[in-house]
Amino acid sequence: MTTLKGYDGNKHLTGGKRFILVDVLGLVLALRLTSANVGERAGSLLLFARLGQRFPRLKTILADQGFDGVNFLATVKATYQLSVEVVCGVLGVKGFQVLPKRWTVERTFGWWAFQRRLAKDYEVKKSHDDAIIYWVMIRLMSRKIRETKS
Repeated sequence: MTTLKGYDGNKHLTGGKRFILVDVLGLVLALRLTSANVGERAGSLLLFARLGQRFPRLKTILADQGFDGVNFLATVKATYQLSVEVVCGVLGVKGFQVLPKRWTVERTFGWWAFQRRLAKDYEVKKSHDDAIIYWVMIRLMSRKIRETKS
């Protein structure tokens, strides 16, 4: 399977998007790579389909404002029995602001930025991109385990 290419007119991005679901520590539970022209809601539904029933205790998902919408929230609740809470910014505050719990996903993307193979889209096959991301997460998790034991 080759890398999916597309154009996201909103973000002016050509290539692909990475949809991830992380736990409270920022460790990847599920990953879905799509072309850039796939919207946030459609991409997250693909992510939830990949998630399946692997985490039966998972009940609530925190998401940013790109994942709101009454129809989307109802679809997720009915299909996957998951509750999606949309984390909104503070009204009246302009510019960057740290949102509660939203930083966990951003921190995971930040960890990836330090990995040469993930800094740019080098991979030709989508399956290779998946494997590199999981490989990086295994390295990060093993390093954190080693740090806690010392």
